[in-house]
Amino acid sequence: MNSLFGIGLPELVTILILAGLVMGPQRIRQVARTLGQWTAVFQRYTRQFMGQLNKELDSMDSEDLRAMRDEIQQLRRQVGSLQDDFKVDTRKLAQQPRQLTQEIGQILDPRLAGSSSTPPSPLPTLADIPDDPEV
Repeated sequence: MNSLFGIGLPELVTILILAGLVMGPQRIRQVARTLGQWTAVFQRYTRQFMGQLNKELDSMDSEDLRAMRDEIQQLRRQVGSLQDDFKVDTRKLAQQPRQLTQEIGQILDPRLAGSSSTPPSPLPTLADIPDDPEV
């Protein structure tokens, strides 16, 4: 980043020259000293804040994040178990219509069952039909 608050180096030099002309050399020394002190105080507060933030993150990393990671792993295992149960249940549900259609087919046409105790009767042939219809 080449500029501070949208002010480049040429603009900064121009502002400093104008400030020197308006305030005079004695006043510029006081302003520079005051700005230096404010900068030092600001840097000290920034370092303290960053140190406290790092301490909090480190303490949270060691305890809370481990607990959260364990909970997430447990939830993943539970979700995996639920997925497996769901797959088994959907397979069972998919097989039920097939079984029902087979059972209905066996009830409607026992020859499809293949396990009937009496064999189906054969169809009559022409030799079995008498020539005389009165008989």
